[in-house]
Amino acid sequence: MATALGSPISGRLVDKIGSRVIIMTGLAVATSGLVLFSFLTGDTNTYYLACILLGIGLSMRSALNYIMLNAVDAADRASSQGILIIFISIGQITGSVLIGAIAASMGDLVSGFKFTFLLMSAVSAMLLILAGFLQGKKKEVTVAGEN
Repeated sequence: MATALGSPISGRLVDKIGSRVIIMTGLAVATSGLVLFSFLTGDTNTYYLACILLGIGLSMRSALNYIMLNAVDAADRASSQGILIIFISIGQITGSVLIGAIAASMGDLVSGFKFTFLLMSAVSAMLLILAGFLQGKKKEVTVAGEN
């Protein structure tokens, strides 16, 4: 549900404030959801809040499509979208395997999942730092005009 609400909103905001801000905001919200998951103690409200934060954070992915469409020539747009979907799918597949492997290797499954979510939070925080190197709104508009 959070994704169904977040995707159209983030799509409109990308046009107004730029994809870097949207991606950084999404990663910050997703990271906070992952941190909440890693410290869950059985509270249902905290679980729902973590799910909502993670869903909203991940719904900001539409900005990636915006970047790919505007950063390449018209002739290469279909290929770039295909490559984006392939890499996202590879990330989902390998991420799922790694999450299960790390959680299972910890001995106690509950502490394994807590550690795994904390590890995913760290990866998400690193992506947040890397997202700071994306082009700003003015540069994005210039590149989109050239393509």
